[in-house]
Amino acid sequence: MRPLFKARENGRTMKAWRELLAFLLMGLLVPSLVPQLFAAQAGSPAARADTAAFKMEWDNLVAAAQKEGTITVYGNLPPSVRDKLIAAFKARYGINLELATGRPAELMAKINGERRAGLYTVDIGLFGGTTTINDLIPLKITEPLEPMLVLPEVKHPENWNGGKLPFLDSDKTAMILVMMANSFYQRNVNLVKENEITSSMDLLNPKWKEKIVVSDPSISGASNSWFTWMLSEILGKEKGLQFMQNLVTL
Repeated sequence: MRPLFKARENGRTMKAWRELLAFLLMGLLVPSLVPQLFAAQAGSPAARADTAAFKMEWDNLVAAAQKEGTITVYGNLPPSVRDKLIAAFKARYGINLELATGRPAELMAKINGERRAGLYTVDIGLFGGTTTINDLIPLKITEPLEPMLVLPEVKHPENWNGGKLPFLDSDKTAMILVMMANSFYQRNVNLVKENEITSSMDLLNPKWKEKIVVSDPSISGASNSWFTWMLSEILGKEKGLQFMQNLVTL
């Protein structure tokens, strides 16, 4: 998830700079987009005029961002990824990336502490869905992203999977930019045979009583994602809650 944080009224991060954050993030994730779009001058005069218009807006925003000089990003990124992002962003845009990395709970504590102290240091957050929904959005410190999108291949819904922009929340302050497969279950190969558990419902077998370990699903993380997945995608709310109750009282 990629939330964009609110900036203070005066001082750091002007309106154009906040808008540029969303554009530059898209350009970083899909680095081939920008040159391809700017090179697409063929077509009708109207198409060429549209291309020239967003190129001018992009160039103006890049110039404003370069004058500011730095984007601050909070997220859980390994050192190898962090270093490559910093180098690639600097090389492409001439803008510095400051990446504060850590566990979601640590970064949320940092954000909360900064806001209480009147500090507005973070621009973009790279967090998982549960952290964004449960911790970030309730703070009301994120900005709507849709008005900030300029690149045609980014702002047009038909270019996205499912024909719509992948906003996470109804206020469109966060986007899902990474899709991946998750493995929620792990087995002890010394105690559980390969085909003994073929469905989530198999976990309710009395033979597994006091042999299942689950992290607190009320805390952002894998267990919370699993709980949400079971209720929203697999069993539905009513059956999902009943499954969880049966699992707890097994």
